[in-house]
Amino acid sequence: MNRRWAVGAAAAVILGAGCGGGTGASTTSGATTTTTTAATTTTAGEATTSVPTTTLAADAHPTFGLSWDAVWPGPDETATYRATTGDQVLELTARVEYGVEFRGMTVDRFVVGTPEGGNDGMAVYLDRSEPWVLRVMAVESFDAEVSGGPALSEVFEEPLVLDGTIAVGEEYEVASIITIDFPGGGAPDSLGVSYRVLPAEVEAGFDSPLGPLDDVLRVEASVGGEFMGGGLFDVVLWLHADHFLVRFEGAPAWDLLEIIAPWG
Repeated sequence: MNRRWAVGAAAAVILGAGCGGGTGASTTSGATTTTTTAATTTTAGEATTSVPTTTLAADAHPTFGLSWDAVWPGPDETATYRATTGDQVLELTARVEYGVEFRGMTVDRFVVGTPEGGNDGMAVYLDRSEPWVLRVMAVESFDAEVSGGPALSEVFEEPLVLDGTIAVGEEYEVASIITIDFPGGGAPDSLGVSYRVLPAEVEAGFDSPLGPLDDVLRVEASVGGEFMGGGLFDVVLWLHADHFLVRFEGAPAWDLLEIIAPWG
């Protein structure tokens, strides 16, 4: 099993498990959070008390109250990540591109680096149209030494449907068929793949290049099934409400991906 195959697929699953940050543009129809005042009257009818009540956004998370629109970076926002593989260290720009075309569909994609042949980068294609449900369509990895297109393409036969309301500490599994294609690899392979995903812990004082961060969600995932030939490949990712993806151990094409300049 090629390591890059495993981490690319795991990236798709893990990105669906977290919460992000930013001003948020989306293919969803979000609503703003509003506060109203309710008046109550005493039994004697002589006095009233104003009690503020809060109405959550229509796309709010059922537990945390976060708006699905708001947790994604805005269309003009970028961040800088450091990608490390062995002795090679790269600084790459990340962004979320909204309303892109992919195989006849309009989707969004999370991009790190330059998703073009002859460059280093990755692109994860996503359908975010239903709040807190993420459908992962495909992952493309790019390498500066591979010209003409992706160094590796991984397309899911049926999108991986990920439920963003899964509680911390609750493990869940998803499965699909993945088609793998890379230059010189012959005919694309289609293999069964399964994922075990665990939103493991909300960490305090997480040590990041941006400084200590609280409320960082650590997500662990294992890739298995026919795709892995009976074995497992494990990756770990950390997410933050203001900084989106903070750290990714086992990212596509790299050993480590971590944020070094925040979204803005």
